[in-house]
Amino acid sequence: MSTQELREQIAELVGKYAEQTLAPKIFVAGQSVVPPSGKVIGAKELQLMVEASLDGWLTSGRFNDAFEKSWVNTLVSLMY
Repeated sequence: MSTQELREQIAELVGKYAEQTLAPKIFVAGQSVVPPSGKVIGAKELQLMVEASLDGWLTSGRFNDAFEKSWVNTLVSLMY
């Protein structure tokens, strides 16, 4: 099995895990946990975190590079 196939299988499994553990739940005042940061993490966010971990780039890397390029393009388009 190639590394790409393994990554795809891992992403699929992470998605299934997220469906079970991160599915929206009914809010019950006084009982439900509210994350102090207000963050909401779904399957896609969890898959991207695992993908970054597999890359070994937890601070910057290809995701950061892509973000910076898109941000620069956005700024340039706003200037002109």
